[in-house]
Amino acid sequence: FRFRTPTRRNQTIIQKGSEWAISLQDGGTTNKGYLRFAVSASTGVQYITSSLQQFYNDEMWSVMLTRKSASGAELTADTTSQNITYELTTKQYDSSREVVRCASSQSLSTNTAATNAKFVADGTLSFGGSGTGFYTTQLSGSLMELRLWSEPLSQDSFDNHVRAPKSYNGNTTESFF
Repeated sequence: FRFRTPTRRNQTIIQKGSEWAISLQDGGTTNKGYLRFAVSASTGVQYITSSLQQFYNDEMWSVMLTRKSASGAELTADTTSQNITYELTTKQYDSSREVVRCASSQSLSTNTAATNAKFVADGTLSFGGSGTGFYTTQLSGSLMELRLWSEPLSQDSFDNHVRAPKSYNGNTTESFF
């Protein structure tokens, strides 16, 4: 998905109840903060946190959350007993210079069935946050389309989406179906 916000504060971008969320965390400096993926676990909440970026600059940021087997293979089923790696990638494109000027990618590996179950269980997604759960402050800004893919996109494919937001390519010529 893509988002932007000028408002510097903690705010939820997308969430599924109190099971998982992607949110912004105020970094305490002008226009800077962290993007965070949080998922509930039996041992508490597990996080992936981006590096400090200028998320509050009211420019569009592209975000990709992927799930793969910890071995790097694509998932063939949503069973909860697998070793899963979640990866959160965020990038911003500077069209005047034609470069991706800001990028951050972090990952979290887990083999906890309870953690994986929180992500794959049925539930309602709230875009812009629901006002409950991880952070009660909803997104103050814009959210631009959410895309779901049947496979984790490669960094090259994601970079193409960052540079050309209307593109719909995947890793292969058939993956956009």
